[in-house]
Amino acid sequence: MPSPKAIGLIGFGRIGQYLADRIAEDPHTTLRFVCVRDPASVSESTSVSDSNVAVVPDPGDLTDRDVDLIVEAAHADVLAAHGADLLEVSDVLALSTTVFADREVEAELSEACDAGGTRLFVPHGAVLGTDGLQDGRPSLESVTITTRKNPDNIDFERADISSADVDAETVLFDGSTRDICGKFPRNVNSHATIAIAGIGFDRTTSKLIADPAASEATHEIVAEGPGTRLEITRVSSIEGVTGSYTLDSIWGTVSRIPDHTPGTTVV
Repeated sequence: MPSPKAIGLIGFGRIGQYLADRIAEDPHTTLRFVCVRDPASVSESTSVSDSNVAVVPDPGDLTDRDVDLIVEAAHADVLAAHGADLLEVSDVLALSTTVFADREVEAELSEACDAGGTRLFVPHGAVLGTDGLQDGRPSLESVTITTRKNPDNIDFERADISSADVDAETVLFDGSTRDICGKFPRNVNSHATIAIAGIGFDRTTSKLIADPAASEATHEIVAEGPGTRLEITRVSSIEGVTGSYTLDSIWGTVSRIPDHTPGTTVV
């Protein structure tokens, strides 16, 4: 029987906690470390505190950890600062896919894969139809993704308005996916994934709507080309900035990380 897949987690928010519990339940996986700024935040997790899981505050201290896969579930800034170093020693599953909108960071991560012979995985992140976008790249002329959320479920940290300013349905952004990723990095990872799988950050259009009446998160994807129109709508409950379906989707990705040649792969 093969040895369990050794996994490390960066980030211990809603996604990180969920993954820690699933890893602990799965005989085919084992959790080696959790990287979190405040080690006390993991003290109530039996998946971490009742096992031999190392708790590491600094991502810079992870390059000597013996793992098969590092799952980044923190922020695009973490990948930008530490992703290349991590890829020199381990495969990485990047959940903060908005990081790829930065051309310099994208190139740096790609070079690190080549240097380390490692793999950088992009999860489909509960976005349906990424395989169709990959297949249709040669003929697709436009791809648009529209997201509607309650302002309480949107991180306005890098925006020029706050949730308190939104008292009616408001279009926060309508433009290229590359541009939205810098303004709402925690809210549009689905948009980045669509751009990566499809026709790129500059040719993909993103629209983000804050709707105080919205009780769920809605993503609508429309892709068009000669003789083809693809429409997909996903509606899910949401807590914080993360939809509930995303949790199951990410665990599914972790469970089926495939054998591929080095580089960036959507899974």
